[in-house]
Amino acid sequence: MPDPLERPDLWVVARLLEALTEGGNRMKRTPLQMATGVNYTVFTRYLAWMTLRGLVEVTPASDGASWVTLTPRGAAAYRYLREGIDRLVGSPRSEPRRDPRLP
Repeated sequence: MPDPLERPDLWVVARLLEALTEGGNRMKRTPLQMATGVNYTVFTRYLAWMTLRGLVEVTPASDGASWVTLTPRGAAAYRYLREGIDRLVGSPRSEPRRDPRLP
């Protein structure tokens, strides 16, 4: 299968992995797509790319929809991306650093 993305945006990959992590490691496709805020065409390309790399697994549901499940490799990738983003731009979970010279 050809690579669906030549150069993926790692911010989008991180958002997809984060939504899955916060969703209990398993979500249906449409809620996952809506949680990440990308259009359906972009979402399907990223989902295919992530599946090829073993970050997620897609399985059919009994109602005709599909479940997307985070794999252990995907969970490790999310932690790695989260740590890198936190180091680069700061953690959104922490207070901004104050300049000690300011009152």
